[in-house]
Amino acid sequence: MIDMFTVDNMNEFTESSHMLLTMVIGFCKAVNVLMAREKIIKLIDILVDEMRFSVDSEESKIQEKYDRTIRANTLHYAIMIETSVLSSILNSLLTDLQAKTLPFRAWVPYDCSSSIVFYLTYFYQMISMTACSLFHVAIDALFCGFLLQICCQIDILKCRLKRLNCNGIDDLRKCIQHHYQIYQIAEKMNEAFVMTIFAQFFISSVVLCLSMFELLKNDLLSTEFMALIIYLSTLLVQIYIFCWYGNEVKLKSIHIAVAFAESNWTSLDNSSQKMIVIMMQRAANPIEFVSGYFITVNLDTFMNLIKTSYSAYNVLQKAQ
Repeated sequence: MIDMFTVDNMNEFTESSHMLLTMVIGFCKAVNVLMAREKIIKLIDILVDEMRFSVDSEESKIQEKYDRTIRANTLHYAIMIETSVLSSILNSLLTDLQAKTLPFRAWVPYDCSSSIVFYLTYFYQMISMTACSLFHVAIDALFCGFLLQICCQIDILKCRLKRLNCNGIDDLRKCIQHHYQIYQIAEKMNEAFVMTIFAQFFISSVVLCLSMFELLKNDLLSTEFMALIIYLSTLLVQIYIFCWYGNEVKLKSIHIAVAFAESNWTSLDNSSQKMIVIMMQRAANPIEFVSGYFITVNLDTFMNLIKTSYSAYNVLQKAQ
């Protein structure tokens, strides 16, 4: 257990807390996925079995494009996270191991003065950090993959709207049903990942300011400084990809109304045109992912988080 209760000054507090809070985020994500396991399985089943069908080659290309993007993003994200972990391990091997100190301040119910006990505890902390990073990779990739699948379904819906014609009343009904399903998936996804969103943004803002505070205490050319730079960059990217793809879903959902307007609606009968007007009104409310009624997953939230973290950093600096 990382010890925050026996610290003597602000420097020791920031040293202990920024890694503890990173572990807390990973723990919250893992608990969230376990609690929402059934909901997540149902979402996957809907996307794979009910909505993953293509009418023509154009829709197949759209689906394949997003599938490739998800695979590439997952691979690149895993490489980035594990590179950050590797840099922390190398820094610890060069500094902490040589000085026979543990990588993180921790309370343990035994004496670490023995070499064997110390090395076992040391590598236990290294393994724990690596396992936590794998939690982050798996759950973040899952969340962003769902966001991209929603973007994919919106693009497929737009593709189908372009093909509407005067004899396409059945196609219009299918488009309306498809549009409703997209909003239902987004709503269920928001419910399933509410704790992940909250932990990622609320706790990360605290971790961000503590990491900045810790960063400026180290020498510019030290291994600790380089390890913290990589860690801080990884944390920012981790938050940014949530915001970027959440923002993409919002923008694409807004453009659904434009896609309805650009369809061949003038060739349809009055009842069909009225249905299109109703769907355009529905599409005027974009898909947004929210946690706690105040954290919205978009680029504006990313900028606000950076500003909040910097303000908290200034407070910490004055309290030093």
